[in-house]
Amino acid sequence: MKSPSFEEKEQNHEEQCSVESENVETTYQKIPDENSAGILNPSIKHVFVHRSQQYLGISIVGGKIEISRGESQSPVIISGVFVKSILPDSPAGRCGEIRVGDRIINVNGVSLVNKAHAECVEIIRNAVTPVELTIERFNFVWVNNCSVLPQIT
Repeated sequence: MKSPSFEEKEQNHEEQCSVESENVETTYQKIPDENSAGILNPSIKHVFVHRSQQYLGISIVGGKIEISRGESQSPVIISGVFVKSILPDSPAGRCGEIRVGDRIINVNGVSLVNKAHAECVEIIRNAVTPVELTIERFNFVWVNNCSVLPQIT
């Protein structure tokens, strides 16, 4: 059996997944800090997963992420539905654009915000292909001597 060429592999990947990305507009306020601190840098991605079977190959978990901002400020709390794991040889795994920890905001235009876990699972299971996942990804960059924190504007 002949191995697929690079072009065939690339075409197969494009058939599995297409991605659109946009940045969330956020302003930052620098706060002096004695320790190194992280930058919360969220971005929104629209990921299209093409599946031929019933499953996408992800497991999800509902919950909250608490990000400490030091003793003098209250923490940032982010709640929602998050990607818990991704099966490597699944449509989502082959796509390569979804990461553990991504927050799923909506599926094919249906919001998952403030929905029960069971309802979110059903929305994902019943989504027709291509499945458009709108995900929010939080990138942390470490900075010396200051915290750079998002301000809602």
